[in-house]
Amino acid sequence: MKQRGNLLVGQAGGPTAVINSSLAGVIEEAQQHAAIAGIYGMRRGLLGLLAGDLVDLRRETAATIARLRTTPAAALGASRRRFQDEDGPRLLAMLRAHDIRYLVYIGGNDSMDTAQRIADLTQAAGYELRVVGVPKTIDNDLLHTDHTPGYGSAARYVAMSTQEAGLDAAATAVVDAVCILEVMGRDAGWVAAAAALARVEADGSLRPDEAPHLIYVPERRLSASRFLADVATVYRRVGHVVAVVAETVRDEVGEPWAQSLGVDDFGHRRLVGTAERLCALVRQELGLHARFDKPGTLQRASFLCRSPVDEEEAYALGRAAVARLLAGESGVMLTLVRESDEPYRCTIGQVPLAAVAHGVRRLPDEYIAPAGNFVTPAFLTYARPLIGGPLPEYARLRGVSVVGRARRPPPLQSGS
Repeated sequence: MKQRGNLLVGQAGGPTAVINSSLAGVIEEAQQHAAIAGIYGMRRGLLGLLAGDLVDLRRETAATIARLRTTPAAALGASRRRFQDEDGPRLLAMLRAHDIRYLVYIGGNDSMDTAQRIADLTQAAGYELRVVGVPKTIDNDLLHTDHTPGYGSAARYVAMSTQEAGLDAAATAVVDAVCILEVMGRDAGWVAAAAALARVEADGSLRPDEAPHLIYVPERRLSASRFLADVATVYRRVGHVVAVVAETVRDEVGEPWAQSLGVDDFGHRRLVGTAERLCALVRQELGLHARFDKPGTLQRASFLCRSPVDEEEAYALGRAAVARLLAGESGVMLTLVRESDEPYRCTIGQVPLAAVAHGVRRLPDEYIAPAGNFVTPAFLTYARPLIGGPLPEYARLRGVSVVGRARRPPPLQSGS
């Protein structure tokens, strides 16, 4: 089953805090097998393969490969280059020229489509190549896997950022009464939902009236009237509001709150401005000062909030990909299969690439609160093990007034 030849590995799509751990796993496992001669990396995914821009990973030191596990972003470089039919002859020529017999592609659902098309191309041409996909995306939206490497670290980042934004919002409520945190999530609300972990106590219960007060995900429409009513309700009770919103939430008729800046190579719209519009709405209709924060790429590539669970699983998947290639597997993506929540335990499975390509795993109904503005305990049970331990514990003063007067928030605009 172990054909002799060279192995090629690539990274594609948006980088994460742990994508390089998968790369390290691939390289270190490949180095253990005589059937694998050369170990090459393609620069910027498919772009590098088509251009013949490959690097010899056997020439890297063991220390450098080991440090990949503590290095964020994509060490080989990534791209969103889509496979085109006319790429076939060039791609086959590159594979033959470098005697590539094993291919590992690390990426999301679009990358799994690329891996599938390469597998189909080589099979039709009679060229023996084994292809395995390793999942990666902070969006956590790949089908047939419990979660994806990159999500746990992004979830930890968002939860900690929400924690700290909440403390800041409470401190500056007389200046900015409303804070809106806009996070990533192209088609699904997994990242936004993770903000709820900021409120979780050690026993799993939620701290009352702490950030985030509201969470909005793409799986639920968000009308202006409902958003304003939610904000007003929280403000009257707490005196300030922290809302977390996915960048792709849509209004009641299905139109994005954000502005479109065109599409990428895979036809996905680039949307910006959700938080800005919602802040303007709050100022105009409720008369409250509002500001927004957008972590942008920091939430996907920050190593400061890396989840150790996330890193270990990413590395294990990289090693498993090579082992399965050598065992004769091809045309599959590896998956994480949850065995238990407490204690948390996952094993590695696999599904056909075609079952994953272009699919979207959305936040299920049982994870979204009936009001559509928060998550359920079931989601917290799902997500807590993935962030790799409890969040920081911050001091909270009791705030007992010397003269016994209750603090009341300033009134909203008349009619709000």
